Amino acid sequence: MKNIFENWLLENGRPARYAKTIITISNDLKKINYKHFDLYSINSPKIAEKIKEDYFNIDIYLEKNTRGNNMYSSAFDRYIEFLSDISSKKDDIVYPDEINNQENTLIFEGAKKQVVVNIYERDAKARKQCLEKYGYNCVVCGFNFEKVYGEIGKSFIHVHHVKPLSEINEEYKVNPIQDLRPVCPNCHAMIHKRKPAYSIEEIKSLLAKDDL
Repeated sequence: MKNIFENWLLENGRPARYAKTIITISNDLKKINYKHFDLYSINSPKIAEKIKEDYFNIDIYLEKNTRGNNMYSSAFDRYIEFLSDISSKKDDIVYPDEINNQENTLIFEGAKKQVVVNIYERDAKARKQCLEKYGYNCVVCGFNFEKVYGEIGKSFIHVHHVKPLSEINEEYKVNPIQDLRPVCPNCHAMIHKRKPAYSIEEIKSLLAKDDL
């Protein structure tokens, strides 16, 4: 996610160094009440705002920000702006969280509807079989909501269709093992930042660059 944030900063004329500052802030947070936490693992601007408030309520980090010419508060603000930008584009992304129950033995997807974006009926059985196979870790970044958020994060994950439904104009038989993968909302949003969507492997490669 760092690399994606860095690209966003450059595209919007912001200092790319803020991407590294977010890592520094994450390391600081691990020293207080946010152990095993990474700011790049969240996707909610409101949560980021709350974390920012907690961070600067600690004198040493408030002083650190002052000594650094407000570098840390500026990086926080840009990251929150980045998350808000992602959130504003979610209406353009087809998510399979809301699905319809079916009694059929075979699993089908389709029934295209035009509202603001294309919405497809989805079978709960397909999601269930996918998650039974792959579990609840994001196949891109490995994030697990239950491990970070505890009980409220249990069983939460998006399911991504490897073959985008927007490219399918007729009903087809879905193989949940071959066609579906669990992904976190951040990675899902990044997959759909382009049309046609990025592949899982392409987004993985962006994350891999962060480790270089």
